[in-house]
Amino acid sequence: MKHLILFIVFTGLILSTKAQDTIASGTCGNSLTWVLTKDSILSISGSGAMDDFAINVGGPWCTNQDKIKTVIIDDGVTTIGVAAFWTCSNLISVSIPNSVDIIRSLAFNACSSLPSVNIPYSVTTIRIGVFAECNSLLSIDVDTNNSRYSSNDGILYNKLQDTLVCCPAGKTGIIAIPNTVIMIDTQSFTDGNLTSVIIPNSVTTIGEGAFLFCFNLTSVTIPNSVITIEGLAFGMCLDLTFVSISESVTTIGSAAFSTCFNLETIICKASTPPIIYQNTFQAVPTSISVYIPCNTYDVYRNSNWKTFTNMIDSCASISEVVQNEKISVFPNPATNQLRITNYELRNGAAEYSIYSVAGQKVMHGTLQDETSVINVATLAKGLYYLRVGEKTVRFVKE
Repeated sequence: MKHLILFIVFTGLILSTKAQDTIASGTCGNSLTWVLTKDSILSISGSGAMDDFAINVGGPWCTNQDKIKTVIIDDGVTTIGVAAFWTCSNLISVSIPNSVDIIRSLAFNACSSLPSVNIPYSVTTIRIGVFAECNSLLSIDVDTNNSRYSSNDGILYNKLQDTLVCCPAGKTGIIAIPNTVIMIDTQSFTDGNLTSVIIPNSVTTIGEGAFLFCFNLTSVTIPNSVITIEGLAFGMCLDLTFVSISESVTTIGSAAFSTCFNLETIICKASTPPIIYQNTFQAVPTSISVYIPCNTYDVYRNSNWKTFTNMIDSCASISEVVQNEKISVFPNPATNQLRITNYELRNGAAEYSIYSVAGQKVMHGTLQDETSVINVATLAKGLYYLRVGEKTVRFVKE
């Protein structure tokens, strides 16, 4: 009898301790339950699909979302619901079981402390914006046995790696997209912190919102094979100053460059003006320099591009565009070398300086002959001013 009493007391203590460790609990699907404990672990167990939850709200644990550091999803769960872990800003670890086959839209939106995610072989569908605003995310790794997805350097691709699905927002600096990629998927770089992306000539489509809210992106060169730049592709890229559009582009979608306030230079190489919409360049200053192919001024002026007031036909010498100075520079735009003619030598030489649009001197030297070449390969892409003696002309570094 004493043993029975001790067993009952001991069992009661265990149950009492477990109850005290629990912060909150409930259901999150027809056959799923969840428990959040004091040690910041959210456990989800049962079988079947997780519910979808309201955007801007999140799962039923949302009132305690700041307490969640670890999410453990038990085997048996098949779907991670829409906005399930919305703004769980202290989440640093998530365990996804091999029973999960679908991760729905915005599931981990704004989980700003999450450093990495492992995708098991069972996952066949990852919806749009699953990892949006995950600003610490550096790596999305995929099980090599997964039949639909793969990863390379922490970037998520489809299995064939011809579609770039998601670049983690925590990556910074410059990345080069592999030349296996044909499509940059919808919202694949959204909210990213990269300053530059090297897009290979293999890419034919840049998806809707691909670079939306990439506030640090400064320059973009659209390669020769791209046909379509879809809507909002570069929307809200606030630091974007330079865009070069290849001759292959036929359509630039709605709001593709909307609210790129600091855009200074567009080089459009297409002889037939790409189709644009009234809001393709919404809030971009209409006075920026737009360089167009030789002898296309009239056709551009009769298209939706006519809103730009400073279109420059590349047939014209840059010196004819700027104050009719005698000095000439070509090619313009320039990639590696800038040839200079028609300037005045004094005592067999002429000093030159190159300035950025902000007025900063970025290069200086001496010209020895009446025709000279300056190596500009190291200059960042953008608009510059070349001053030789008392004369100044402007040129574009592509």
